[in-house]
Amino acid sequence: MYVIFISLFVGIVGFPIIYWGVRWIKNNRSPVLTEHAMVLSMQLSVQNTYDRNDRFRFVYFRSQSFTSKELHMSLEQYAMLHEGDWGELSYQGTRFLGFKMTDGSVEV
Repeated sequence: MYVIFISLFVGIVGFPIIYWGVRWIKNNRSPVLTEHAMVLSMQLSVQNTYDRNDRFRFVYFRSQSFTSKELHMSLEQYAMLHEGDWGELSYQGTRFLGFKMTDGSVEV
């Protein structure tokens, strides 16, 4: 009985730690990329868990080569963006690093 409980506990606690650790290592090994992109859409997701609300902010970007990228960011960064904004998007793997707005002109 105790073996099952301990195995279940280790699995429930250990899986997220391993998942986020692997993701962190993968992001750190990825190159820092900067490309001209547009804010395609923005999504705010709220999840109620126990005694707190978790807010997840995702922004979808589209680059000039029509590739899409979904990135998670802080509330301060999220509040500065609007759909249709053009700028220089910097990211490392799945980690959002910054977005510097430009005048919206697209170079072909």
